[in-house]
Amino acid sequence: METKFKPHINVVFLGHVDSGKSTTAGHFLKKCGLVSKKLFEKISQEAKDLGKQSFKYAYVFDRMKNERERGLTQDFTSLNFETENKTFTLVDAPGHTKYMKNMISAMSQADAVVLVVDATVGTFEKGFKKQGKIRELAIVASAYGAKQMIVLVNKMDVSSVDYSQARFNRIKDKMNPFLLRLGYHSSAFQFVPISAWLGQNLTELDTQSMGWYTGPTLYQALERLQEPKRATDQPLRLVVKNKYKIMGVGTVVTGIVASGTIARGTKLILAPPGYIYEAKSIECDYKPIKQAQCGQFVSINLKMLHLQGVSRGMILGNVNEDPPCEVLDFTARIFVFNHPTQIRPGYEPVIDCHTAHVTCKIDRFLQKINKNGRLLEKSPTSLRKGDHAIVHMKPLMPFCAEPYHKIPTLGRIIIRDMSIIVGIGIIQSINKRGNSKKTSKKY
Repeated sequence: METKFKPHINVVFLGHVDSGKSTTAGHFLKKCGLVSKKLFEKISQEAKDLGKQSFKYAYVFDRMKNERERGLTQDFTSLNFETENKTFTLVDAPGHTKYMKNMISAMSQADAVVLVVDATVGTFEKGFKKQGKIRELAIVASAYGAKQMIVLVNKMDVSSVDYSQARFNRIKDKMNPFLLRLGYHSSAFQFVPISAWLGQNLTELDTQSMGWYTGPTLYQALERLQEPKRATDQPLRLVVKNKYKIMGVGTVVTGIVASGTIARGTKLILAPPGYIYEAKSIECDYKPIKQAQCGQFVSINLKMLHLQGVSRGMILGNVNEDPPCEVLDFTARIFVFNHPTQIRPGYEPVIDCHTAHVTCKIDRFLQKINKNGRLLEKSPTSLRKGDHAIVHMKPLMPFCAEPYHKIPTLGRIIIRDMSIIVGIGIIQSINKRGNSKKTSKKY
């Protein structure tokens, strides 16, 4: 049975550690009726057995045994739900600095962000200070092009907050100008006071404890989100998120269609390394479909592909329509917003681009510019915090990307040094390796 296509929005839940992000997402899905009573009883018992009863809602998303034992989201997981008019993929991203790489991979999928902040007195202030986690998450969301944001002010029920309207307004007043400076339009972000644990204002307005609030619930705020313009007129690019081996089926690759469309039977090139496979079948939300649209999360069974032959960060494209090729070098416009000293030519940070994480050498600084792009200095010898520049980079390992003007989701980059985000940027031009199509190969 084919699924009916509706406008689709990919929503990523972000939040610092202990903000209640996973609890919010899990409790929301339960209140939407997407978690059966039997399953939730099983999840609750598992939480009790681990001595972590307060994590029972978070366990709807935190599926890995290690995540449950530690109480931390490590990788990003996704679940789907739909309303009468829209379908959503909800992605729960890690909040711990240790799993920054996975959080950034999750953000590359986002059309919109739900940012969960802890309203507890002192905790919000710590997260919102300069270089604080709340600011960092909002910057990453903006850098990766999530133009819409829902800010959930969580833990309104704790004693230091006590459902205070003044506290909610203070947090809102602090964050408003910051989000505007990041480039969000005032109509593109919404604030909702909630208690994730008690389920208040998730799907129904709480008229007792927070009778002063008359805005949207989380459910209503999600319904207000708009599907962004998709790169439907560009060649197919499917970003690989994960892979599985299914007995009797073969290797299944999951990912998001970043541009174009993909149909059953399409000859696909996997780059890098450039081997050709055939799409035997395609599923979306566990339902078979003939064709996947731009923006959809899908699972594809690739004929003759071995599990070891594919990994996160690779790109699938149509072999006959401008197929993806390995990047040899590229120029990018960057902004340095967090470096203790200065950056010089030869610097080798990690570049996060879609779900790929690649060490690159910044070998030349072409121009230092102002925020409007006006030339300030040719061939500068160093860059410092606050500088905008055009730079030339060489990847030190194979990966695929596209210029920002062509496919924005494959042209945004984050510059990272270990777990520190040094800067952000967009790819302006790419020098690609000549396309070398290879026959399918089992590794």
